[in-house]
Amino acid sequence: MSKVNISTWVKNFGFLLEAVIPLDAVQLNVGKKISDFNNNLKLAKDNKEIVRTQAKIIDCKLRQAFSKLSINDFSDPSGFAEMKKASFRVKHYLDVRSTLESYIKNNIEGYKQKELQLRGFQQWLMTAEHLQKAQCYEGAFLVINALLQLDIKFKLTPHLSASDQRKFANHMEMISPSGNFIKLRKEIAQAKSAQKFVPVFLRAKDITTLNYLLEENSNAETKEANFKKKIGILKGIKQEQTQKVPALPDELEKIYQRAQARYGSECHVPAKHIEDKNQFNSSSNKADLPAGNETTHYRVIKIRTEKSTRVYLHNELPSFWQKEYRETVQMEQLISQSSINLAR
Repeated sequence: MSKVNISTWVKNFGFLLEAVIPLDAVQLNVGKKISDFNNNLKLAKDNKEIVRTQAKIIDCKLRQAFSKLSINDFSDPSGFAEMKKASFRVKHYLDVRSTLESYIKNNIEGYKQKELQLRGFQQWLMTAEHLQKAQCYEGAFLVINALLQLDIKFKLTPHLSASDQRKFANHMEMISPSGNFIKLRKEIAQAKSAQKFVPVFLRAKDITTLNYLLEENSNAETKEANFKKKIGILKGIKQEQTQKVPALPDELEKIYQRAQARYGSECHVPAKHIEDKNQFNSSSNKADLPAGNETTHYRVIKIRTEKSTRVYLHNELPSFWQKEYRETVQMEQLISQSSINLAR
């Protein structure tokens, strides 16, 4: 073959001189990529299932305990801050909340390997996002607060992806107390779902402030405005408590019961022993008042119907709560000091 012909051949068929990759090696490489892809899909699917499961446990157990709280527990919310003032219902709620928080923390710090801690942290971060989208702000706040404590302890967020770091930062902004929780309040105000679950601490905080203002020596107009604000909050609580809370599937209930046995406090009261929210707490002789302490300016009007007890405070000023008063005045004779317990 002439020099010219060799040159032409190399130019036209030079690819035949390249190293030949065995077919099985190619198949092995493609197979590995397919396997990795399938594993990633499975991991993503498993993560979503774990997130849904975790969110369901958090949402369900908090709502169940919340539904047991009475209006009196919120009317004087000091029991949420001081255990000695707490009713059995409040103690039960706080115990459920504490159990869930310990469950979240152990689900992450229970691992020694950093990689597994990070995976658990990411899953719970996704759970908080899931709860927030479902407008379960009480649950989302609980999860993020637990993650914050873990991040302070283990310094996990620097090892997260940039995307997860942004998500965590956004959640931190949401629960920030800056401006009296202005970002959290704004998001809650924009949420219109009937399933909206406002953080209990936020309700208690606002009512504590209003109780203080109601006992101040302010004018009647200011008292009326603050009283209406308090009534509005209490009505919102009652509305949230009317939402039906489905029971957890047996396997998820068992997960919670194991957590309760491990992390529950000594003051734990079984749910079946917690009074129905419409029943009177025999361990306390306090009426379910929607304002702070009863004063000479107010008298209690309590009407018990077949379905519930309606509570109003009527001010002697003619313009104060006249509409609500007219609804109850015909039955007012039913209420006397000797029969007040019947309405509780």
